Amino acid sequence: MQHPCWRLLAGAVLVAGALAAAATPASAHARFVSASPAPGTGLPEAPGAVAIRFSEPLNLSLSRIDVLDPKRRQVGVAPTEAVPRDPFSMRRRIGFLSPGSYTVEWLTVSALDGHSLSGSYHFAIGTGADPGQGSNAGPISSEGPLGLVGRWVALVGLALWAGSALLAGVAVRAGLERRTVRGVQRLAPIIVLAGGTAVVVSVALVSGHGLA
Repeated sequence: MQHPCWRLLAGAVLVAGALAAAATPASAHARFVSASPAPGTGLPEAPGAVAIRFSEPLNLSLSRIDVLDPKRRQVGVAPTEAVPRDPFSMRRRIGFLSPGSYTVEWLTVSALDGHSLSGSYHFAIGTGADPGQGSNAGPISSEGPLGLVGRWVALVGLALWAGSALLAGVAVRAGLERRTVRGVQRLAPIIVLAGGTAVVVSVALVSGHGLA
């Protein structure tokens, strides 16, 4: 005969699986949609700014654009800023640029789910540019190891919280002490808070150091 503790744990695992399945479609990133100047563009003179649009609204306090010259020196003349009336876009003003190829590196943090994504592309002044561009959306690069662990810790906490609430009566009738169930119910929100805090801290660290 199975111990009631194992029944409670098995129920929590099932709840965790359901939560994970429900959360998967919502997991997304603010992906690159378009830019001005566009990737691979060769221009006769420097634009006034680099503007990029993404697939989700941005957390502008954590998102940014860097514009780098061939020696990887910053040529942006002002901080990254919002595009008026467009929460999906951000821009970085630039000054006079000499002929040559320039690299745009960007980091986004979605205002919807806090996921981050980084990428880069090239444009040129007075010459041709490499049309290639890239992005990095792996779990480690987008959330960091701490954020990845924190997200799962929070999920386990939610599962324990929901499982102990749904199965408390069954567990007590099966012989599990009521104080044990109450202990799990008190511990679960602490686990959720700890995991959520880890995610927030990790996203802040990734957004602060995601671009060289």
